[in-house]
Amino acid sequence: MPFLKNKRENEFAIIGLGHFGGSLARRLEALGHPVLGIDIDPQLVKEIADEITPDLNTIGRLVIIFTMFAGRLGAVTIMIALLARDPGKKLVDYPEESILIG
Repeated sequence: MPFLKNKRENEFAIIGLGHFGGSLARRLEALGHPVLGIDIDPQLVKEIADEITPDLNTIGRLVIIFTMFAGRLGAVTIMIALLARDPGKKLVDYPEESILIG
């Protein structure tokens, strides 16, 4: 049944971008497969991403920029910013009291 065949390309996630993982990620990307590389060393990830990322279109780059920005801010900060849109609602209450001096 040829109508059930899907022309979907394989997607790969590689954990550890050392000698083997880095070369494997580069090779799979050269073959045209989408690759997600994960490593504990951010410098290593950046080096490999700089080689692979120029092939992304504008939407792909914007998705990466947004996810990096969201990771920098943190999920809690974004959630508070989105939920606190009621202009009449105070997020912080300061105590009010008359202070007697002298």
